[in-house]
Amino acid sequence: MVLRGVMRTGIFGLAVLGMVSAAMGDGMMESPPARNWFCGFTTKPDETDNGKGEYPVCATAFEANHQAAYNFMTVVTHSKGRAGTTPLPKHVCSFDSETWHGELTPWDVPMDWPTTPMASGKQTITWNGSWGAHYDDTRDFSYWITKPGFVFSPTEELTWDDFESEPFCVQLYDDKNPTANPDLVVDKTTAKFKATCTVPARSGHHVIYGEWGRTAATDQRFHGCIDAAFGTSAIQRTTPARMEWHRRLYQRWGLDMLGRKSSAPMR
Repeated sequence: MVLRGVMRTGIFGLAVLGMVSAAMGDGMMESPPARNWFCGFTTKPDETDNGKGEYPVCATAFEANHQAAYNFMTVVTHSKGRAGTTPLPKHVCSFDSETWHGELTPWDVPMDWPTTPMASGKQTITWNGSWGAHYDDTRDFSYWITKPGFVFSPTEELTWDDFESEPFCVQLYDDKNPTANPDLVVDKTTAKFKATCTVPARSGHHVIYGEWGRTAATDQRFHGCIDAAFGTSAIQRTTPARMEWHRRLYQRWGLDMLGRKSSAPMR
């Protein structure tokens, strides 16, 4: 209906205004892509509504809060983060973000999230701060990973018990001496923070929870989750027969096994 289209356009406009107002200092994990990079930055609700978008599976995430997805870069709290907050919030990936008053966000939704290939050892995790990087008060980038025995479930929300209690990587930054830490490279021309971390050995689908933290002046922290696929068993979450059924179903929808549009012919 025309009316519905007008309403949707209006909502989209309000969301854009929200993005502008939030651009005072926001960011997200870009590489490997976090959930809000897949569903929010890359694929937006109006695209899935119209049967478009690079990742159609994001439609499931957007059901939690359709408009919230346009503010994908504002998953923020004013807190001490994972290491200094007691009790921990209910939702992992958003850390009960203040932007949505602690409610479920699209990135907390349990579903078959797109994954990115990952290997153990030295890896670079990049934050994009192009919405307002605030270099002078950036303090740290910290990362936790799910435990070795973790089994990913597309029907169950992540819990803190799924994760190691200690971060596997903490990289500190001081803008007064920006090259002091060789494992944290800042490119101010692109507003990128690149942290080199040693990722622990894992197998299958695991999740990395990350934070970008600022100094005590604001205690502002940004939060996000990366879905990582370690090794060839990453998509073996069910029996081979059911995997083949899923493959054929996705192919019929024109998608690959990561939920992306596929050019492969239907069989």
